[in-house]
Amino acid sequence: IHTAIAQQAYNVAFYNVENLFDTYDDRSIRGDDPYLPDGELFWDNERYQKKLGAIAQAASLFTKEIPAMLGLCEVENRRVLEDLVKQAPFSEKQLAILHEESEDPRGMDCALIYDPAVFCLLQHRAHEVQVPGEKYFRTRDILEARFRVGETELVVFVNHWPSRKEGEQTTYPRRKAAAFLLRKRIDEILAANPLNNILVMGDFNDKPIDKTVHEILRAKGQHELKPGDLVNLLIEEEKDDLGTHIFRDDWMVFDQLIVSQGLLQGRNGLEIHKSNAFILKDERLLIKRGNDTFLNATYAGDRYVGGYSDHLPVYLRIQV
Repeated sequence: IHTAIAQQAYNVAFYNVENLFDTYDDRSIRGDDPYLPDGELFWDNERYQKKLGAIAQAASLFTKEIPAMLGLCEVENRRVLEDLVKQAPFSEKQLAILHEESEDPRGMDCALIYDPAVFCLLQHRAHEVQVPGEKYFRTRDILEARFRVGETELVVFVNHWPSRKEGEQTTYPRRKAAAFLLRKRIDEILAANPLNNILVMGDFNDKPIDKTVHEILRAKGQHELKPGDLVNLLIEEEKDDLGTHIFRDDWMVFDQLIVSQGLLQGRNGLEIHKSNAFILKDERLLIKRGNDTFLNATYAGDRYVGGYSDHLPVYLRIQV
C-alpha cells in the first residue's frame, strides 16, 4: 500500500481549535458547563455546527490539499472529532482519529486526525504530565504516536502545555515539567537511533526562545545545532515578530513545529520540504481594525463572534 506514495509531499499541520465542545453535558468535568445550550455562552447545535464547518474550512486553506495529518488541541472528546471528519473537505477522505481522554479539569484533550493511506499507525500512548510540588494538578496529556510511512517510521508528539493564565512565572514549573517529560522520551528514541524521524507539534504556551522550549526541550534554530538538539522550524517567525496567538495584546509564536535533525535532513527516508514550516496567516482567519490585526475567534471574551479560533494553524510539508 505504501510503495505507491513514494516521492510525494504531504501537508502536516497543527491547530489549537479553541474550545471545541459538543452540546452534551459531561458530568465528569466542569469545563463544559458554559458550553451547553443553557450555559452562559449559549453553546447550541447551530453554533457547534458552524464551528465544525469553520475548522474544516480552515483546513482547506493549506496549499492545494487538506493535511494528511492534523494535530489538534482543545477538543473535548472523540465525539467532536467524529463530527469534525464528517465535514467537507475532511469527508472527502477516510480519515482516522487518534484520541485519548486526559484528566484536564476543563476536559480539553490533544488528538490527531490523519490519512491512514499515508500514515499507518503502529502504536500510541499518552504521557501524563506530573508537576513536582503540585500533587493534584492535572493538565493535558502529551500524545505520542508511531507511524509507518513509506519504508520508514515517524514518531509524532502532540502537545498542549499548561497555560500562563495565572501568570508566566507562577505557571512556569508546569511547562517545565512538560518539557522535561517530553525531552526524556525523545532522548530514549534518539538513543535507539540518532537518525529517528521525530515530529513535535503543539501549543506550548511558551515562545521558541523561552527556556522550556529552547533549553530544556533543546529545540533550536538551524544555525545553532549540537548533536541531539531538535530543530524549531518556527524560531525565525519569532524573531520577525510574527505570531500564532495574541497573549495580553502581543502576538506570540505559541504554536510550533519541531523536528529531529534526521527528519530535517532527510537521512532516514523522510524529509521536511524546503526545510521550513509556516504560520497560516490567511485573511479569513483574521480581523483587521485600522492598523491592528486580531484573530477571527469563536468568542471574544463572552461575546459570540462565530469565527474560527483564537490561534492560527501552523504547517509543514513532509517529503516521502
